[in-house]
Amino acid sequence: MKKLFIIAAVLITGITANKVSAQDKSTGTTTLNVTLDAVQSIKVNNSTVDLSFTTTADYLNGVNAPQPNHLTFSSTSGFFITATAATDLTGGTGDPIDISTITITPKAGNIGNFPAGALTPTNLVKATAVTIFTTGPGHLAGGTPTGGTTQASLNIDYTAKTKVLGDYLNRTGKFSSLITYTIAPN
Repeated sequence: MKKLFIIAAVLITGITANKVSAQDKSTGTTTLNVTLDAVQSIKVNNSTVDLSFTTTADYLNGVNAPQPNHLTFSSTSGFFITATAATDLTGGTGDPIDISTITITPKAGNIGNFPAGALTPTNLVKATAVTIFTTGPGHLAGGTPTGGTTQASLNIDYTAKTKVLGDYLNRTGKFSSLITYTIAPN
């Protein structure tokens, strides 16, 4: 009986020690890191925009070409979008046409969540970035971002209109310039 009591005591001690040891290892900790990189992206959805002067009224009043959802973009923070014309309009017969005769007018598109910001109609300038849209950095009360968006779009209306008589006279053919849109954090 004494042997049985000793065996039982050893078993109880072993079970208790194991239970205490298991309780010591029943929790653990880890450090969770979330890394947020600044991301901006922009895509031009129509690779060619045509403005055609075909009537006398076109030469008097100008022409325009609305481009719905022309730009789609995203940004993880406040940002601005610029447009840069590489050159004046060249390629037809006659002298180049001053690129500043082209106005681009941005409007909110209908893709995604359009952020609050300032839309700025502007004339293009050769080899100079002009800002067409900008948002504010930071957050509103309650943590709502003032500038970031996971996806949104801009409609761009291209308008060609003479600034002075003769901007488009004595020329024929297709004149072109490459327009580059850029998004950057502000």
